[in-house]
Amino acid sequence: MLNDVTIRMYCTGFGDCFLLTFRHPDKTTRMLIDFGVRGGQAEHMQAIARHLHEDGLDKQPLDYLVITHEHEDHISGFRQARDTIDQLNIRELWLGWTERPDYDPAKDWRLYKEQTRATLQAAFQLLPAEQRTELGMNTSLLGELFRFERDVDASDEPIQTVHHTNPIYDRLIRQADKTRYFMPGEYSTDIPGVRIYVLGPPPIEYIRRGESHVHGELYIGADYIADTYSFGRAFEPAATFAEYVSKAPFDQEYIVPVRLEPGSEYQRLPSKLFNGDSYEKSLLERRFQQMKGGGRDNSVLHQYFDKENDWRRIDTDWRNSAEGLALKLNQYTNNTSLVLAIELIDTGEVLFFPGDAQYGVWSAWDDDSVRASNDDKYKRRFMWRITDQDGTSRTVTAEDLLANTVFYKVGHHGSHNATPKRTGLQKMTSPKLCALIPVDAQTARRYRWNDIPYQNLLDAFANVPTDSRRMAPVRFLRADDLTMPANWPEEDDLIKSKLKVALQVDVPVDDRTINYVDLTITPPRDASA
Repeated sequence: MLNDVTIRMYCTGFGDCFLLTFRHPDKTTRMLIDFGVRGGQAEHMQAIARHLHEDGLDKQPLDYLVITHEHEDHISGFRQARDTIDQLNIRELWLGWTERPDYDPAKDWRLYKEQTRATLQAAFQLLPAEQRTELGMNTSLLGELFRFERDVDASDEPIQTVHHTNPIYDRLIRQADKTRYFMPGEYSTDIPGVRIYVLGPPPIEYIRRGESHVHGELYIGADYIADTYSFGRAFEPAATFAEYVSKAPFDQEYIVPVRLEPGSEYQRLPSKLFNGDSYEKSLLERRFQQMKGGGRDNSVLHQYFDKENDWRRIDTDWRNSAEGLALKLNQYTNNTSLVLAIELIDTGEVLFFPGDAQYGVWSAWDDDSVRASNDDKYKRRFMWRITDQDGTSRTVTAEDLLANTVFYKVGHHGSHNATPKRTGLQKMTSPKLCALIPVDAQTARRYRWNDIPYQNLLDAFANVPTDSRRMAPVRFLRADDLTMPANWPEEDDLIKSKLKVALQVDVPVDDRTINYVDLTITPPRDASA
């Protein structure tokens, strides 16, 4: 029997940290979902960790630690507040299948991830430090994306091989009594009165599915590891001139031995490339002098590097490809989110935690339904056969879970591509739907994420579209604005349960203050109510 459950959103900044407390007549069960922030703020995360510790985790175990995916804004606190985190008694660590050390598809994913990061680092380092954020939007965006992926392990320890996971994960695996890696379609009944369904990470083809404005568009090539390899070779430093020529887009007779990196114009290629080949070196030296000669106005090199001709040059067009590669990696990592739908068994009401799952994940659930309706032999991935307390058997689908959702942890900080319309919000039809958005718009602007949170999504929450079966607005709170909406009383009814909201602002923790919000859901005493 479940007395009640409290969902606590700690306001970390631009990051996720949710503490769920399930209260039973004879015990309390606690689950922490993520613990991170973007943009540093180590002292703030340390204060939140101390609050967690003082709020009961110093005396009782953390029953479940859930890490949805490997991004800094979801895991940085495990490093920033390591001294306090190390004191926790963690019973179970929950991760998605993408982190399984011995699972071949997970190894493929980690290989792609590490190759892509290495490629982005090599590409980014081609730019002189003083120009990495001064050469226009593409370079600045590439820099931010690279730093986001470079810092993703939030650790000073390198990942050794594809057989290893993130160093933070490795440490938590050693700390926890047990680690579980979940596949889509599994479920857990370990917490009394609660049934937890796993909807992600989806199969790999959906991790690689991009965002879409039209259903089913924007797939990438199947061989996503090869895509990275061919692009990445261009940034490996050449050891010899022959290797330099092999990487060049032209034959040797058309190559001018000049450096093309911004800030290095008019400089020869390094002498070490020629490896003692005096003939090759003298031949290219003559070509270099020919291009440089003829006076300043007639010099081929001067005309080539003239600022007025910048628009004609293609030397740095690789940045567009590098930026696209970084965006893909960021998107695919979001799509590896461990997605949990937590059902309160007495009422059927659902608490939905999608991590940062983007379009590909949501479309997996929709495709599952469409394929089942068109093919009698298709075996559904997201359908569960459940036996209720009275002994009756029934099936539960992803559509059922979305329809019964009364609490939604808004995905990816309220971005445009993490709460799809047709396959997502329109399927959450409960008139009592409420949501929490872990976002800090000021931090988002600093990183040029100017559409987070996405205004159209906020408008969709606040209004009832004519094509929606949900006949009431979504009540929501933002982590950066803990102001109760006029349509959200502190105490209210859900479908069957009672809901109570408590805003905690400027809570002192040693020499700092923190903010958080508690939503407490109390099912009726009579399960048949």
